[in-house]
Amino acid sequence: MGGVAAFGLPTNLVDSVRSDASAERGEWLSHLPTIVGELAGRWSLRLAPPYQPGGRCAWVAPARTATGQDLVLKVGWRHDEADDEAAGLRVWAGHGAVRLYASEVFGSTSALLLERCHPGTTLAALPEPDQDELVAWLLRL
Repeated sequence: MGGVAAFGLPTNLVDSVRSDASAERGEWLSHLPTIVGELAGRWSLRLAPPYQPGGRCAWVAPARTATGQDLVLKVGWRHDEADDEAAGLRVWAGHGAVRLYASEVFGSTSALLLERCHPGTTLAALPEPDQDELVAWLLRL
């Protein structure tokens, strides 16, 4: 599968699809290896295994381009909360959020090729008042 050594699924994504009564999500998940392979080929990516336990609506994995650039591929089930994710990242343009390099929407899938960040302290690890201050600072950017 062009760029994917062995296809793995994030635990949280599998659990989420299993607990959803929607047959469409199950069908989407069954086609996910093909979708990821096609995107990896189109964008010339070598993919590592997905992040675990992962999110509940997307397959997300570290990627490397043919030129050696470290990125992240996010392939998600389309849903209302994520419909404007690419547009929002374009507006932020790397200021306070990861940079968006490419995006594509087709059928029930949305795909994002993102800057890979190497986080330090997670927002959740900070006391709540510090979280609020940091978020307010980011919104001013």
